[in-house]
Amino acid sequence: VEAMGDPQPLVRWDAAIALGEIGDAQAVERLSRTVRFDASSDVRAAAAIALGKLGTAEAIEALIETLRDRNTSVRHAAARALCKATKCDFCMNYDDWREYWDEFKGKYQ
Repeated sequence: VEAMGDPQPLVRWDAAIALGEIGDAQAVERLSRTVRFDASSDVRAAAAIALGKLGTAEAIEALIETLRDRNTSVRHAAARALCKATKCDFCMNYDDWREYWDEFKGKYQ
């Protein structure tokens, strides 16, 4: 988690991928900030992939918001991660994902 604050994008990218592989749900908060605010689109995409692997309610919320990212590759990574985490597929359609999540988030574990 500490490496997510490194000045080098490659280090942050590696850290995001590792956090997804480790599966530590405690990393969701840091990955959620990274997917929204990191300057590097590659790092934001890696954080999206990691959040999809973690699959917590907070991760899904962050991924839905990431569908509004300015970078198409990041939006694609978020959509793929959402599909993996929820077994649903609304492509990159923010409104459909938001409607789905507003209905089912209370039932999500």
